[in-house]
Amino acid sequence: MSVELDVENTIYFERPVTRIVKKNVQIKNPHSKPVAFKVKTTAPKLYCVRPNSEIIPPNGMMTVQIMLQAYREEPPADFKCKDKFLIVSVLIEGELESLSLGDIWNRVETKEKGSIHQQKLRVEYVYPNQEPQQIVPVKENDNNAKSLLNGEKEGDSNSNTSKADEVEAKMKKMEEELQRYKNEVENLRNAEPTVVVERVQKTTESPVSMIILFTMLALAIAYFVQQQKV
Repeated sequence: MSVELDVENTIYFERPVTRIVKKNVQIKNPHSKPVAFKVKTTAPKLYCVRPNSEIIPPNGMMTVQIMLQAYREEPPADFKCKDKFLIVSVLIEGELESLSLGDIWNRVETKEKGSIHQQKLRVEYVYPNQEPQQIVPVKENDNNAKSLLNGEKEGDSNSNTSKADEVEAKMKKMEEELQRYKNEVENLRNAEPTVVVERVQKTTESPVSMIILFTMLALAIAYFVQQQKV
């Protein structure tokens, strides 16, 4: 027999959280006897709860204010808050009716833990006008969900493998191109001396031929002149 809350599973704090953000939670006692409640959190330094422990009369209601302390910097948009709240409650009856609030919890938490009811709330930071996301937990016996998750993993694995093969093929092609360029450069280096020698030979052969030609022409003229004198 637990208390009733006006929130379901999640407490939403509106961004920006670089300021103090307040959130009210209504706790209702649907029973004909008083109920003691206590609010616990996994981040007590980050949240201030007022009141964090109190007694609600039969069929009564109480407002609990939760204040989120200001962050120094705004968390990124994909930030997933892991903070949680735990609201524990116990019906006050029998010997508990004569005890104070502190004594009630001392006794219940040490001797009557089975009478404590727990309600867990997670925390989410949302932007203004943002619709809360529905989080559906995947059950271990949900074969469809398991097969879906496995399929996604296999798809990711195949995708990664194909990308690796593609990169490897490109690397191999680049290595082949590089080797081909190296071979061409080496061939050019080996061919350069021959080209130079041929060019030198051609440039040196031309003046010699001209000299011989002029020499023969001069001899012919001299011979012709000599014949004219005779």
